[in-house]
This record gives sequence, structure tokens and C-alpha cells, in this order.
Amino acid sequence: MTPPPPPSSSSSSVSPAMSPGEEAFREERIRQKFRSEVGDRINVVGTSHNLAARWIIDEDPLQLGSDAPNLMQRYSFVLFYYLTTNNGARPWRSCNPPTQPNQSRFCEFGKLMRNLTTATTTTAAAMSKTTQTGQSKTNFDFEYDEENSIRWLSEEHECRWAGIVCEDAEIARSIELAGQSISGTLPSELSLWSHVRRISLEHNEFTGTLPSALATVRQLIRLRLNGNNLVGTIPKEYFNVGSFQKLDLAGNQLSGTVCTSIGALSNLKSLHLSGNRFSGKIPSEMGNLKYLTFVRMDQNRFHSCIPTEIGRMTSIREFWIQENRMFGTIPSEVGLLTEMTDLRTSRNQLNGTIPEQLFGLTQLSRLELSDMDLAGTLSTLVGQLHELTDLRIRKNPRLTGTVPTELATLRHLQTLWLHKTNLVGAIPEAICNTGVLEELIANCLPEENPIKNANAARDVATMTLVYAIMSLRRNPTKGQGKRELRTGL
Repeated sequence: MTPPPPPSSSSSSVSPAMSPGEEAFREERIRQKFRSEVGDRINVVGTSHNLAARWIIDEDPLQLGSDAPNLMQRYSFVLFYYLTTNNGARPWRSCNPPTQPNQSRFCEFGKLMRNLTTATTTTAAAMSKTTQTGQSKTNFDFEYDEENSIRWLSEEHECRWAGIVCEDAEIARSIELAGQSISGTLPSELSLWSHVRRISLEHNEFTGTLPSALATVRQLIRLRLNGNNLVGTIPKEYFNVGSFQKLDLAGNQLSGTVCTSIGALSNLKSLHLSGNRFSGKIPSEMGNLKYLTFVRMDQNRFHSCIPTEIGRMTSIREFWIQENRMFGTIPSEVGLLTEMTDLRTSRNQLNGTIPEQLFGLTQLSRLELSDMDLAGTLSTLVGQLHELTDLRIRKNPRLTGTVPTELATLRHLQTLWLHKTNLVGAIPEAICNTGVLEELIANCLPEENPIKNANAARDVATMTLVYAIMSLRRNPTKGQGKRELRTGL
């Protein structure tokens, strides 16, 4: 845990003792400011807007004056707390306001560990609460790094409250409240965070739709709302936020299409839409996004060809479109994406051959082309993919030809799936001698005639692959390879 933060040195205006007349004047001036931003709701008793105003005016230990430079900023955070806790009835996971008069302002803030939200083999959608059909899924057990922080609605400057990060002049720039069991709808009042650049509210319990008002936060460069229960479409206004660099909406229940005006997000580097219900086309206008590096659109209902304009996204490193309804062929333009390290198109309706140009992507570490209708052969050029650790081409029954001996030159290859294809010939023995291979699966007999005896199988004339249905799994507890024959896959 981190040590307790030092005492605050706030520069905000604090009102000294005032006469009743001065108090009334202060209250009216403050109410005017709040009213100009949120309307007359501050006068409706019992609303979050009214309670937040009353807290600032009457209960806040700082007792800011109407001319305090952080007055609206402080109000916006108090209002956010009330809006997302049903006026305090549903507290967050950590660092809620003091409940006793002399309760310490210090708290333990549970910071969500990032390694659990960016797993390499599981998308954010796999960590969401429901599947595309609404069925329950098992969640990961999140781990938290408990660190000392300051309670919300305490006497400290709001820049020191848990999850709020400020820069110079005590202006809030980042809101980091991932995994805090925050519920309710995303309030449109987030637009009051006018200077915030990064909002991270992932893995909470938000429901409802995406507020279009967020698009008015013109300095916003990163928005992470993945792992909630949001529904509806992406407001068209979001595609006008030219400052966006990262947009992560994965693991919700969002639907509709991706607007063609996405091509105007000229600074976008990361787009994560995995595990939703999006449909329609993958916009060809995405080809205009020259800085786009990470694209995850898997586990949706996209139904289109892969646009040839993908070849213009020359900064791309990850391109995930698996588990959609994509059709057509893999465009040869994919060969222009020389920075690509992770390409996944499995479980679509793609057909045709694997373009030769793909094997020029020498930075590729993971290539998944399984469960489709690819035809032709696996090119000997696969030997050029020297960084490849994971190759999966299973369930492409029209893939024919021999298993390229060049696979033996891939010294980093850990996973190789060749089963349920019509490849023939021997698997190069050198593949199993690299010392890094963890999993090899290849069928040697039709499914209706599974191997029962590995020795007898060597004499069967219909055998198409020498190594039978075989899995080589590294035993992590012993630190060495464990070979295991598996049949009937």
C-alpha cells in the first residue's frame, strides 16, 4: 500500500465567518452559478442536484466562496457521487464520504489491477456479465491494489479524492474509478467535466444508454466504459470528438451500426467494441485512420466484407474481427499492414484462399483463421513469419495440400492447430524439438473413426497426418514439456 498523502495545500477560496446577510448573498450567487449549468433542478428538494448544492453551500468543510475557481469542478464531482449512489443509498466499493463527524478523511482505495482487464487470450467481452444472447457468464475474480487515498466529499480539495487526477492549477484531468461497483445510468452531467481528458469507468454496473452530452467534453482523449451493462447505440455525436485517442466500449450490450463518420476521428489509436451486438458493415472510412493501432470488433454481429481500405491503416498492430458474420475473402491489402502482430478472423463466413501477401507480415505473433471456409493450401511462405507464436487454422475443410516443412523454422511457435482440415503429409519432426511448442492438434483420421490405438494407427492407410490427434502441453508446475495423446477431437 502507498503511504497516506500529505496534508492538502489548497488554493481555493474559503469563506471566513460571515453575517447572515453575507451568507444569504453567497448562497444566492452560488445557486446562480449552479443553475446556469444544470438548470432549476437544484431547487427541487430531494434531487441529486439539490443535495449536491446543499452540500457545497452548507456542509462542505471548505465553504468555498462564489468566486472560488474550483467551485463548479467541486460541485460536478459531488453531483456525480449523488447521481451514481441514489443519493448515498448505494455506496461505491471504496472511499465513500465520511459517515461520522470525526471519521478520518483517509481511506483504502481499491485500484483495479490492469493485468486482469487486458488479458491476451480473453477479450473484455468474456469478462462481461452476459453473452450476446443474455445468458449468464462467469466473471473473473478481480484483484485490487489497495492504496491509501482520500474520501469523496471530505474536507480535502477534490483533486485529492480517490480516483481523481489533477494537473497544474488543480484542474481535474483524469477520472480513474474502474471496478468500484458504481451503478445507475451514466449521467449527462459528465459534460460538466469540461477539462477532463481521460475517463475510466470500466467494470462497473452502469446501465442505460451512452449520454450524447459526453461528446461536449472537447478535451477527452480516452473513454473506457467496457465491462458495464450499457445498451442502445453509439451516439452520432461521439464521432465528432476529434480528440478521441482511445474508445473502449467492449463487454456491454450495445447495438446498431458503427457510423461512417468514424473516419473523422483522425487521432484515434485504439477502438475496442468487442462483445456487444453491433451489426451492419465495418465502415470503409476506417481506412482514413492513419494512427489506428488496436482494433477489437470481435464477438458482434457485423455482416460485411473486410473493406479493402484496411490496407491504408498502416499503423495497425491488432485487428480482431472473430465471431462475427463476415463474408467474402481476406483482401490482399492486408499485406500492407507491416506493423501487424495479432490478426484474428476466426468463426466467420470468410472463404477463398489465404492471400500470399499475408505471409509478408513478418511481425505477426498470432494468426487465427479457424472455423471458416478457406480453401487452397497453406503456403510455404509461412516460414517467413519468424515471430509467430500462435497459428490456428482448424476447421477449414477445404484447405488442402501438404503441411509445409517451413513450419519447422518457426522457433517461437507455441500453439499449432491444424485439425479438421484436409492437409496431408507428415508434420515436420523438428516442430516438436524447438523446446517451446506447447500445443499441437492435428487430426489423422475422420471423426467417425477415432484412433483407439496409437501404434495401430501408424498402419492405417487413410492416415493424413503422422502425429495423430495430439496435444503437446507444457506443464507449468514442472517447467518442462508434457506430451499427451488425445483422440477424437
